[in-house]
Amino acid sequence: MELRKYIERLNDNNWEQFTTFVKSWFHDRYILTIKEFVEWQYKTPFSKTSNINVFVVKIKEKVMGFLGVIPLSFNYFGKDIYGVCLANWQIDETLQSKGFGYEMLDVALSDAQIAYTTAYKPVLERLYDKTGWQVHSDKQEQMLVRRFVKIFDAEKVRKMIGKEDMVFNDVKNISANDEFKFSQVNSFNKSIDSFWESVKKKYKITVNRNSKYLNWRYKNHPMFDYKLFVTEKDDEIKAFVVVRLEKSGKYTTGRIVDFAAEDNAEEFMLNAVCKWLLEQKVDLADFSFTGDFHESTLESTGFKETNEEPYASIPYLFSPIDHKRRSTNFAFKIIDENLKNLGIATYNNFYITRGDCDQDRPNSR
Repeated sequence: MELRKYIERLNDNNWEQFTTFVKSWFHDRYILTIKEFVEWQYKTPFSKTSNINVFVVKIKEKVMGFLGVIPLSFNYFGKDIYGVCLANWQIDETLQSKGFGYEMLDVALSDAQIAYTTAYKPVLERLYDKTGWQVHSDKQEQMLVRRFVKIFDAEKVRKMIGKEDMVFNDVKNISANDEFKFSQVNSFNKSIDSFWESVKKKYKITVNRNSKYLNWRYKNHPMFDYKLFVTEKDDEIKAFVVVRLEKSGKYTTGRIVDFAAEDNAEEFMLNAVCKWLLEQKVDLADFSFTGDFHESTLESTGFKETNEEPYASIPYLFSPIDHKRRSTNFAFKIIDENLKNLGIATYNNFYITRGDCDQDRPNSR
């Protein structure tokens, strides 16, 4: 069977068949049935085409699988390159083990220099491993997204996880100095571009966090309301942070979904945004990311990594609260072999936050 002929882009002609397949696997209000969201996520400002970057398997006028691709601009050791994030992959059980997965992956990565994915299904680990993706750390363990949490109301968090006897270090008093200026902004202007050019060497492999990306991802999100903050000194941006308040019943979580800073502004920015979160009466805050970044500053400002109890029991998902899922996996592939001349990619120097993939998205039900 020539598999490539059954793979096509998502478009108006196959949209109905696509949503029928999505509903059969998930539910009628699943986020990928909302066309406005699908077009926003898969037709980014960095796409090389004006079409939707979702590839579907269509056999006899019936969609039987799909793979979503988010086009992005990347920083790779100081060089701007074209990369993609694989986000949402599903294929009908009758087509599994017939080669469609490899064919879809080949189509999706055809013009990318680098690719990554998060929260992929365990069944895909073998496929990624066989096609040159890095899925394991040096210790041969599955690579995971790191998560740090800060407790503001220990009593409510204990009730949330149903463990009244757990001891948390909650934070009530947050200090900040006057060296920097912290403010909320409606959008990111060209000043953020100058900041990113000066700081991107710190984040060796990551999505380019310029105004084009940040405004598309956060200011222009079709469904979520993100709060945007900057730290300045002498009228120059030294850090930014993006936050989303997530309510689930009587609990409120402050999701730090993006963050970048010059070294000497890290602590001020985290303290300042936590002071703001405290004013919003959140019960806890969290920040998820990959790589070896910000750890000492997060710890000094009261954040705890969720790799051990009692913090490991804090839910990863809040809408609705899910006590089963505690982590998110991560994998990447360097497709352009010439990039290795600039530097070797490892988990520790690859910086991806919750906002850089599709993990921070509405969960319509």
